[in-house]
Formats: sequence, C-alpha cells, structure tokens
Amino acid sequence: MPLSDRHRLIETRIAALGIELGVSKPGGAYASAVEYGGLVQVSGMVPSLDGKVISVGRVGGEVTLEDAQHAAKISTLRCLAALREHLGDLGRIRQVTKMTVYIQSAPGFLQLSEVSNGASETLNAVLAPFGQHARTSVGVFALPRNAVLELDMTVAVDPLH
Repeated sequence: MPLSDRHRLIETRIAALGIELGVSKPGGAYASAVEYGGLVQVSGMVPSLDGKVISVGRVGGEVTLEDAQHAAKISTLRCLAALREHLGDLGRIRQVTKMTVYIQSAPGFLQLSEVSNGASETLNAVLAPFGQHARTSVGVFALPRNAVLELDMTVAVDPLH
C-alpha cells in the first residue's frame, strides 16, 4: 500500500530534526504499541539511541534541565518510531490524545513541566496540527536503566480500510 502524503510530510519534519529514529524494540516481554478501538497505546520509551540510554541520572542533580529536555525529544521520537512500525503509515495518526512523562528528579527539582515541554514541542512540530495533547508530568525516584525520563502516549488513529 502506498504511503500517504501526510506520512511523507511527517517523515520530512522528523528528518529536519537531524535524528535518525531507528527501530524501537521493547526491552522486555511486551509490545511497543498496542491498537484497540481506534486508539494506540505506546509503551514507555526511555531516551536511547542505538540501544544506549543517552541521559542517565536525576534532573536537577547530574542532569541539566536542557539535557532532560533533549532526552524528552529523543523519547518522543522513539514513540513515533514505534508508531511508524506499528501503523506502517504515520498519516493514520489523527490526534495525540495523552502523554505522560515520568522524570527521575533530584529532591527539590520542581521544573517537571519544563522538562516535558521538550516532548510536547517535538510532537507539536512534527505532527502539527495533530500533535496537541493532554499531558501529565510526574517526578519519580527511579526509572529503568537509570534513564532520566520515560514517556508514553496514547494516539487516536484512522482504521485500516
């Protein structure tokens, strides 16, 4: 099946960011994405490139706000890679409905929403106008592989014809 014009536009926007999505493989006995009833749930993604977590530790400690925002961008792109693999055509995306960002933060670090903006701005730029979403930012004690953050999302999609 040929790819849609929207898919090509989204891929062009992703390429303009200069980061190769690669393949998004789950790190355990689960699926990267599951579709049911017109929604796709994308599993939590840590900021990794070529299988290596690029930002570890606590934001507000050994990780700066700017580095955490970049990590959020990478995790968002990994979610899009999982969607591309699952859907085949990113043009099927109708709306990102919800994103949750879990941030490994140092005591007293309160700029959780600012960290998550790295993900939200990426979604809005790549999927405009369908990237606008509801969001929750949560500070946590620990995350898999000591990643600075992990994010997941829910996306409404067009059904296959």
